[in-house]
Amino acid sequence: MLYYLTVIPLLGALIFFHELGHFLAARLLGVGVETFSLGFGPRLFGKKSGMTDYRLSAVPLGGYVKMVGEDPDSDEEPEDTSISFSHKPVWKRMVIVAAGPTFNFVLAVLLFFLIGFFSGVDHRTNHLEMVMEGSPAEQAGFLKGDEILAINGQTIEDFRVVSRTINEGKGAPVEFLVKRNGVEFSITVQPEETEGKNSFGEDVKAYKVGIANKVEFIPHRPIASAIYAMDQTWYFTKFTFQALFKFVDRSIPIDNLGGVILISQVSAVAAKAGATTFIFIMALLSVNLGIINLFPIPILDGGHLLFFLIEGILRKPLSLRVREISMQVGMAALIFLMIIVFYFDIARTVAGKAPGLTG
Repeated sequence: MLYYLTVIPLLGALIFFHELGHFLAARLLGVGVETFSLGFGPRLFGKKSGMTDYRLSAVPLGGYVKMVGEDPDSDEEPEDTSISFSHKPVWKRMVIVAAGPTFNFVLAVLLFFLIGFFSGVDHRTNHLEMVMEGSPAEQAGFLKGDEILAINGQTIEDFRVVSRTINEGKGAPVEFLVKRNGVEFSITVQPEETEGKNSFGEDVKAYKVGIANKVEFIPHRPIASAIYAMDQTWYFTKFTFQALFKFVDRSIPIDNLGGVILISQVSAVAAKAGATTFIFIMALLSVNLGIINLFPIPILDGGHLLFFLIEGILRKPLSLRVREISMQVGMAALIFLMIIVFYFDIARTVAGKAPGLTG
C-alpha cells in the first residue's frame, strides 16, 4: 500500500509543476486557459475562476492545460481571437509549449536547493572510516582513523581524487602521505583489480586499495545551496542523456527501462529511507520528465516545438493531414513503448528484482 501512497504525491507534484509552466506562460502571453486539470478522465471536483476550470480528474497519471484556440482547425468565437493560442505568433506558442519541460528543470533546482540548505551535502573528509580486512591497504599498514594528506605528491582537497588517481594508475603502486596521531609518514600500496558496476549498471573493472573515507553532511548557505542545486541539475541532465544513448547502442540492456510500477517501488523505498532521499528521487524524476517531454516526438512537447519550428521556417503551418498522421504515429510509438516498459516492470516484480524486494 505504501507504493501507491507515495507515488501519487510524487507524480502529482511533477505533473502539477509541468502544467503550471504551460499555464503561467499562456496567461503571461495573453492566451486564455479553459481548463487546468491534474489528472485525466472525468472531473472529480474543482473550482471555476474566471474562464478557467481548475479541476482534479479521476486518473492521476497525467494532467493537461486546455487553452483557447489550441486546435487551429476548431471553430472559435470571433471575440476569442485575441486570446487564442493558434492566433499568437509562433515564438509565443513555442515559449508556452517549452515552459512545461522548463518548469520541470526549475522544480529539480528547487528540490536540490532544499536538500543542500536543510539536509546538507556530503562532505568527504580525508579521515578513513574503514579499512577492508585483507585489502592491500590493510596489508600496507593503514588503520581506521588515518588522515590522508596527499596521494602521489598531490594534496587532497576532494577525497574523490583518491579513487580517480588509483584508477588512472592502472595498477601502479600508489604513494600516500598519511597523518596518524600527529605524525606524518608515507605508505605505498599496490592496488588490486576488481570487478563491479558503474552508475549505468555496466560491468567495469577498477583498481582499488580497500579504504573508505568518513562522510559528513554539512548544510550549505543559500548561495552555495543554489550553486549546488544547479550543478546537480546539470549533472543529472547529462547523466540522463548518456544513459539514453547507452540504451540506443545497447550498452545498457533495454530491460532496465522502468515505468509507473518501478517509480512506485522506488518512491516507496525512498520514503522509507527518509524525506531527503524522497526529495532527491523527485528531483531526479523531474529532470527525466523534462528531458523526455522535449523529445521531438509528435504528441509530446518536443513534437509540438518541432512543428512550430518548421512553421517558423516555412512561414506557414504544416497541413492538417501531415499533423494528423504525425500525431497518430507518435501516439502509436508511445503506446508501444508503454507496453514494453510495463512488461519489464511486471517481469522485474515477478522475479523479485524490484527495489525493496528480495533478489
